[in-house]
Amino acid sequence: GQRIVQNTAINCVGALVQVNNESIGSPFIIKAIGDKNTLHKVLNFSGSKNNIEVKKIMDEGYRYYYYSEFINMFFKNIRADVQAVLERDPAARSWAEVFWLYPGVQAVMWHRAAHFFYKHNLKFIARWISQCTRFWTGIEIHPGATIGRGLFIDHGMGVVIGETTVIGDNC
Repeated sequence: GQRIVQNTAINCVGALVQVNNESIGSPFIIKAIGDKNTLHKVLNFSGSKNNIEVKKIMDEGYRYYYYSEFINMFFKNIRADVQAVLERDPAARSWAEVFWLYPGVQAVMWHRAAHFFYKHNLKFIARWISQCTRFWTGIEIHPGATIGRGLFIDHGMGVVIGETTVIGDNC
């Protein structure tokens, strides 16, 4: 099973290196393999003579993989967060009002971006986003905090959520 997957990936990588100077298919290899660590092992296993091209494929694939992960996570969670406010707050009148004017939604939305950078070891950018959000909303959420979908923070001035906090869905 694993040997077949490795051979298939090696063939795909070899075809990409030889046929396409632009490594356009690498994101699909990452999706097929499942994660970047397995892909890295497969590429090392292949014993490719052209390590510069393999590295280029891996780098482009990682960028695409992380970017698509961020976009998918960001929009799905924002929708759930706004919907949670509309369901729980009788004063909420419209989706646009909640999205643009509720500081709790803004803080959680920006936390999700900061958390993405924090998970990918870009901690300075994560903290910078966190501090700007704190200044703008009065709600401080550490980028390392894990927050589920549908969090509703109402009248959140002075709320602090620390690095080790784990908040589940629909809280």
